[in-house]
Amino acid sequence: MLDERKKYSYRCGLILIGVTIFVYLGKYMINISGNVNVDNKITLYTGLIFIILGVIYTFMERKMNLPFYYSINQHGDVNSYVILGIGIALITNTWVSMLIVAVVFAVLAVGIRYFFTPHDEK
Repeated sequence: MLDERKKYSYRCGLILIGVTIFVYLGKYMINISGNVNVDNKITLYTGLIFIILGVIYTFMERKMNLPFYYSINQHGDVNSYVILGIGIALITNTWVSMLIVAVVFAVLAVGIRYFFTPHDEK
């Protein structure tokens, strides 16, 4: 049986991949409509900023030992995995690259969450 730490880590990894697919689908639908072209430098740089912030937030959430939902009422609560997912969807241009990058960052984020010791456990 999985302990709570592993369950939490896997759940967060799945959320990252799910958010990435959801945002990528939105970007794909905008491209299909032909009204707006979202494949440009602005989306690339915005995606990179989101990825950097997501990695920083992953470390912060782990160091502070925050639970999955850590806001007061969970309305508008966004954790680092959602931020990473948005960034990944913005920088990728194909389904294959999106899935590969999402899995790599999910493994990275789960690794950070699982192997780094929170501040209050030291």
